[in-house]
Amino acid sequence: MADTNKQFADSAVQTLQRARYLHTTAALRDLKTLSEKIGRGTDVESERAAAWLAVSVLYHTLLETPDGPEVEARWQRAIDQMRAWRSTFK
Repeated sequence: MADTNKQFADSAVQTLQRARYLHTTAALRDLKTLSEKIGRGTDVESERAAAWLAVSVLYHTLLETPDGPEVEARWQRAIDQMRAWRSTFK
């Protein structure tokens, strides 16, 4: 199970890093899918929950104010939280 979660966390970090440079519509699609995947499961630990929250906040920020001043910080926060979750797997 830990290997599966680590692979998922690795993939999620890559998805965020790639989506950051996509057109807003494409980024929103990827973020929504990622948020839904992260939010599922019975073993949602605090780091995973923090990553899910950061992705969700980013999604809603892009949806409501895609050119807002906080967008870059929200992207970085989502990537950092996802990396923090990934680091819980040895």
